[in-house]
Amino acid sequence: MAFQKANPPATWYNSLLEPKPMTTPKSTTLRAIGLLLAGIILLARGLAFDFVSDDAFISLRYVQNFISGGGLVFNPGDKVEGFSNPLWVLSLSAFGRILGSDLLLLARVFGGAFAILTVVLTWATAKRAQDLLVGRMTKNEETKGNLILEVPPLVAALLVASNPPLACWSLAGLETSSHTFLIVLGFFFALGEWTKNKTCFMSATVCGFLALSRPEGILLGLGIVAATWFAHPKKSNRYLLTRCLVVVGFALSLHAFRWIYYGEIFPNTFYAKSGATLIRMEQGALYLLGAFMDHGGAIILPGVIILGLAMPALRKGGGLIFSTLALLQIAFVTQAGGDGLPMYRFVVPFIPASSLLLGLCLSWFLLRTSTPDRPQPARLGVLLLAVGYVIYCSADPQFGNQYRLYRDQKDVQIPAWTEAGQWLAKSAAPDDTLACVPVGAISYYSRLTVYDMLGLTDRHIAHSDPPGWRKRLNEEQRWAGHEKQDGKYIISRRPTFLLLGNIAVTDEPLDRNRKASRFIPYPTASWIKVWEYDVANHEDLDRLYQPQVVMLPSGKFFNFLKLRDDAR
Repeated sequence: MAFQKANPPATWYNSLLEPKPMTTPKSTTLRAIGLLLAGIILLARGLAFDFVSDDAFISLRYVQNFISGGGLVFNPGDKVEGFSNPLWVLSLSAFGRILGSDLLLLARVFGGAFAILTVVLTWATAKRAQDLLVGRMTKNEETKGNLILEVPPLVAALLVASNPPLACWSLAGLETSSHTFLIVLGFFFALGEWTKNKTCFMSATVCGFLALSRPEGILLGLGIVAATWFAHPKKSNRYLLTRCLVVVGFALSLHAFRWIYYGEIFPNTFYAKSGATLIRMEQGALYLLGAFMDHGGAIILPGVIILGLAMPALRKGGGLIFSTLALLQIAFVTQAGGDGLPMYRFVVPFIPASSLLLGLCLSWFLLRTSTPDRPQPARLGVLLLAVGYVIYCSADPQFGNQYRLYRDQKDVQIPAWTEAGQWLAKSAAPDDTLACVPVGAISYYSRLTVYDMLGLTDRHIAHSDPPGWRKRLNEEQRWAGHEKQDGKYIISRRPTFLLLGNIAVTDEPLDRNRKASRFIPYPTASWIKVWEYDVANHEDLDRLYQPQVVMLPSGKFFNFLKLRDDAR
């Protein structure tokens, strides 16, 4: 379709929206202001959330031991891969050894930096996709530098920057931001192979690193490569084969390292989970529905995915790649059963993909309505709707319990577990051990040997079959990765400290005169009670352990069971 100037009646909005050639400095100024605003929004929201995940401390525990010479292990001398982010762990280890700074601060700075880079890269990718779209819809040089065409890439960047889950997880200390950045970087280089009419291996190499970032990374990487090949104007079977080999080569190298170092093909976290059952898939679907309801995706996301796949102009302008990634991430989240951590962590990686799809659809609409037979007010209305959608998507989650879980972990649990770990570091003997369910902050700060009662960092529990009663309850289990346990095994290890009650730090002390088996007052309906049931009800618990209560510096009370001297 030829791109022509419209001649509508002279109104203030027509003069604003009329595509007019602009000088490069004006376009650059608009871009700089928009990206600066996006960066400020993201940084401000991330600092406002100020969230650190307990799982981040598990990765940092591995980094801590690796830097100190103990190996890439959770407990010294016990080679178990209890993390699922090897690229993140190795990167932090390298920079931690060089910089020697606080590991948590380093992880948070890196996460924030990758989040900001993701926003900038989303804009650059949206701009590159728009150039492809313009080239397919018009050959008119008049489109270059138009103010109206600067809007869709900025909308895509602002959607990413204002998204609450992405902002929350940007400073959480985990690989979420870096993983998302690699996805967008893969988009950017994939589209570059079209716009520059070159065949290079940059996109495949990025997708290879994506395979090292998270377990689903190889699926996403191969998806980007396959979608790029399918929509490439000069595709060939050699193109697809060589790039797939690059991605698979990265993944095979990681699996070979696992086999040599850990004696396993997959990480221990893979074995600790129950797998893709129908119940898990139902939970994953409900998890996604909650995310879409909270951020407008229940209507918008399916629509833009369908358009990205169905419309030739959008499909060959990057829509196929973005839609493929979004669908693959949706499939992964569904089969995984969602995530037990708050603020939709598993949704973050396809936020840029959905934002890029929306930006591409907006570019297509603006180009389509640039002809004289289209009413200009429609363009103004769509732009206002896009701005409204950005504002709507920036609201904190209201559907379900994601925001409540975030507040509980940030304000109550992480501070309590951190303080308990710091007390153990000062008060426990170096050869003391402990067993608990949340093993992140408590292990990182205490530096003691820790037995994970749910098996994420314990080979025996991860490879064991849950007891019969637990299997039945797993049909109602809503926390993916919390399905296995073995209380007899935990007690047989004789941990010095048993931290039951999800590590019980309370405002008032518990009654230490009660029996060990009755020390923790579990709520009637509580998954914590289920996870710890076979430990708290072990037949030898009262004989082996006695209740202890200590006051922490904050004035709260740390309640735990300690191994009796005659039971050591």
